[in-house]
Amino acid sequence: MAENLVHYWTNVAFEPSMVFTNVMYAACVAVLFRPIKRSVRSILLLAAHIAVLYIVLTSVNGLFTSIPGGREWRSAAMFVGNALVLGVYAVAFGRYSPAVRVVYCVSFFAAERCVNVLTGLLPSLLLDFAPGYWMDIVIRFVLTGATILIPLFLRRFGWNKLGARRGGAGGIVFVVVYSVFSIMTASYCTLALGDMSRFVSGFAFVAITGCASTEILGYWLAYHMQSSNRENLELLAIAAERESSEELLRQTDENIDELRKIRHDIKNWIANMRLLLGSGQYDELREFFGSVEERVNVPLSGFDCGNKIVNAIVNLELRKARDMSVRLDAKAAVPPELPFSGSDLCSLLTNLIDNALEGAARGGRTDEPVKVGMRLAADGYLYITVSNPVSFAESKKELLSARTTKKDPLLHGYGTRIADEIVRRYNGAINRGVADGRYTADVMLDAAGCEKKEGGHAV
Repeated sequence: MAENLVHYWTNVAFEPSMVFTNVMYAACVAVLFRPIKRSVRSILLLAAHIAVLYIVLTSVNGLFTSIPGGREWRSAAMFVGNALVLGVYAVAFGRYSPAVRVVYCVSFFAAERCVNVLTGLLPSLLLDFAPGYWMDIVIRFVLTGATILIPLFLRRFGWNKLGARRGGAGGIVFVVVYSVFSIMTASYCTLALGDMSRFVSGFAFVAITGCASTEILGYWLAYHMQSSNRENLELLAIAAERESSEELLRQTDENIDELRKIRHDIKNWIANMRLLLGSGQYDELREFFGSVEERVNVPLSGFDCGNKIVNAIVNLELRKARDMSVRLDAKAAVPPELPFSGSDLCSLLTNLIDNALEGAARGGRTDEPVKVGMRLAADGYLYITVSNPVSFAESKKELLSARTTKKDPLLHGYGTRIADEIVRRYNGAINRGVADGRYTADVMLDAAGCEKKEGGHAV
């Protein structure tokens, strides 16, 4: 082992192509996970990370290649060393979610391995067209240098920008599985490089090129599918907020009209009361005053808890409930302002209550109400409970599967994902269950933690 280690440090570690390969690999890893800013400090930090990564990578590869073994192990040693350094750096310095770090690691490593195999295949395939030592060097340096494009591509179409953990599982699984397949293919070709005929080398070149191209295309397609899903969620959230705003405006107009009517009638009321008072008709005056009191005590809106956003949403849902012939009982003990985004609160409540109304209407149990409860507790959490009666004919499994009867079934599932994403965003939790003939969704949002975040918006 000691003899192998000495051979590595004296003959391999500082060979120009090996130095360039390790430097480029270190640069790719650092660029993939380090924030890049246009400042001297950021550039110096990036350079320092690249230097340390190069030293660590060279040392780890030296340690693995010094382990006694055949040619196959020597070929695989650097594969293991590179993968180990990439994984440790992602865990230690990656600022993304675990899922995003896994996607970045396997996608980069698969593409880098494919390029690495191509650097060994191309010179032998081009030997008849461009023979010579320097052509071999040029091809290796060009392809190795091009690996820096891989992390730049991954960051340009970064999964960290999407922000959604749910709904992208299919894309993540596809990218990971295909990347592992590409890594296995590239690894096999690396082990067999020395034993390949020209024909087999050509076939391997086509296979590896196809793997690399499909890897990049698959990643790009998965990213855009997930990005499209997120855009749909945002559009639905905007539509819900706009509908609530329109309902608030309509109610405001109705309240203003009601106040104008009352103001118009006040003069006639005062004149009539003065006439009755002057003529001593106290019983008639008392009766008239009672009728006026009933007139002015009519609530200006169907629901009022002191929070304008909550009022608008609940009143909108009350109108929907009336149209669906479903009873809706709502209670809320919340302050005039909550530390949540108005669009998030609107989307969350709208989706929860819409699903409850739909479930009650589908179950046909209009004799029992849909119940909505909200309260801001002393522990700093906002608790929301929405429950609706369900049909006893439906099983618990069917109810929890959230079958939709919406006119556009293509949008089915977006509402649930919107709610889940908002709950996650505010460090909360959501629980759905069926008991005693009712479907209940319990939500908790961290109001206290939200207030501490920079850029929080109160609603």
